[in-house]
Amino acid sequence: MRERIVKLRKALGLTQQQFADEIGIKRGTVANYEVGRNEPTESVKRVVCETFGVNREWLDTGEGEIFVKKGRDAIVRKMAYKLIVDEEDSFRLKLISVISELSKEQLQVLAYIAEKIIEQ
Repeated sequence: MRERIVKLRKALGLTQQQFADEIGIKRGTVANYEVGRNEPTESVKRVVCETFGVNREWLDTGEGEIFVKKGRDAIVRKMAYKLIVDEEDSFRLKLISVISELSKEQLQVLAYIAEKIIEQ
C-alpha cells in the first residue's frame, strides 16, 4: 500500500501537504502511510478514490490502472463539490456564475477563445 500511495501522490504532482489537504487529513498521516507505519482506513481509501478518480482495485492490490476514466457525471460532481467548499469570493465560483449566465452565442465565443489559448 505504501508504494501505491507514494506513486499516486507523485502521479498527481502533489506534495504530502497538498495531498493531505485535498482529502482532509494531516500531512503526518500521509507520511505514515508512505513509510508503511500505518494503513489508510476504509473511509480514507474511499475519499482518495472519489477525490482523485483512483481505481479502488489498484489502490488495494496494485492490479489494473491507477485512474478510472471519468465520465461526465464524475467531473460535474467533483466540480460541484469544489464549488461548495470554495470560499464565496473564489475565482472559480465567480467564473462558473458568469458562465452559467452566458447565452448560447456567448458560450460559442468563449469556446473559440479557449481553443485559441490551448493552441498556443
